[in-house]
Amino acid sequence: MGLIEFVASAGEALQKLTSGPVATNPFAPTGAIPPNPFAPTGAPAPNPFAPTGATPPNPFAPTSAPASAGNPFAPDTSASPETAQALAAKVAALGLSVQGLTVRFSGGTATVEGHTASQADKEKVVLALGNTVGVAAVDDRLVPAKPEPAAVFHTVAKGDTLGEIARKLLGNAQRYPEIFEANRPMLTHPDKIYPGQVLRIPTAGGGSHTVKAGETLGTIAKQHYGDPKHYMRIFEANRGVLSDPNKIAVGQVLVIPQ
Repeated sequence: MGLIEFVASAGEALQKLTSGPVATNPFAPTGAIPPNPFAPTGAPAPNPFAPTGATPPNPFAPTSAPASAGNPFAPDTSASPETAQALAAKVAALGLSVQGLTVRFSGGTATVEGHTASQADKEKVVLALGNTVGVAAVDDRLVPAKPEPAAVFHTVAKGDTLGEIARKLLGNAQRYPEIFEANRPMLTHPDKIYPGQVLRIPTAGGGSHTVKAGETLGTIAKQHYGDPKHYMRIFEANRGVLSDPNKIAVGQVLVIPQ
């Protein structure tokens, strides 16, 4: 076969290959494209974590206006006959001589009326009521049978003992039984006192002094002891009411230790 014949034969073969039907792509899609199984169909599905309908209420949020519960440890400020009766019964249990005893209780204040056989009984009734939990003040309307000098009152401080109080106010720690007796039957034992409790301090052998305009502890000490240098004795005896020896007020009643 010559060169020309070979070329002609090859051309015919190529023509036959290219002139026939095109072969099908086995990987090409046929007919309708099948749906994407991962594509959303119809309306989107609801989010199971999204809120549905109205937002549910917060169980920890207040509902309507918060109620005022009040302080459960605050004094009962209502006028309660039961409370007044309990206070009157407490006074009666002391065995003091009180005629026509009447006790009212309102707003944290106990109002007491009646007639006592002595100034000491009058003061003990007032202390018994005033040292009661829930009683903030006592309106004393008791009338003693005869006028007598009033005792001095001392508020027990942390760390106080009757001996220490006697040392400061009476000049001798060994005189503590006098304070104990002055506060019976409210006190049942010399060691059973507590901070905030108010005690009667007998003034026998000592006394009290009502501050006048222009007075100082020094001038008061000179009046009672003859020497202003003893002013610290008065200050120490009144630490329950004085915080500074230079700060005294007109009308203030001070204990004058023996």
